Amino acid sequence: MSLLKKQDEEQVIKMTEIEILIIDDDPQILDVLYRMLTHCGYNVQTAVDGQDGIECLVDNNCYSVVITDIQMPDKTGNDVARHIRNFIKENPPLVIGLSGVVEMAEKDLFDILISKPFKMKEIIQIIKNDGLDQNLSINKKKADLINKNLPLYY
Repeated sequence: MSLLKKQDEEQVIKMTEIEILIIDDDPQILDVLYRMLTHCGYNVQTAVDGQDGIECLVDNNCYSVVITDIQMPDKTGNDVARHIRNFIKENPPLVIGLSGVVEMAEKDLFDILISKPFKMKEIIQIIKNDGLDQNLSINKKKADLINKNLPLYY
């Protein structure tokens, strides 16, 4: 007999269908995000810099969410987001940019920008509230996200 209710089982199945790519040159941030998101039941892959992230996107373009640092050597988060916008036209992922200096982001390339330091609850709430857990479209209007009273930056 299963310990989970049917509704809970369906929720776990939906979360495990969500592929998340985390790109950051800071190993501590990669580790914290990876641990928290996998603990929540998401499928998570990491990339150590922008070039590695772009290679992951080329190899597997079925990510629901891409979380990328903005400031990285060589290929930046802006480069990653530009690659997504230019090459993933069908079902593009939700692109979340993280930065200590949000002004360095090319804002039009990102769906959401979050200032470092951030709270894990913010990221988990964004993923859940953006409809990803409900299998809804990830291409929601930014106004919908702003109305959720999250500390987001555009």
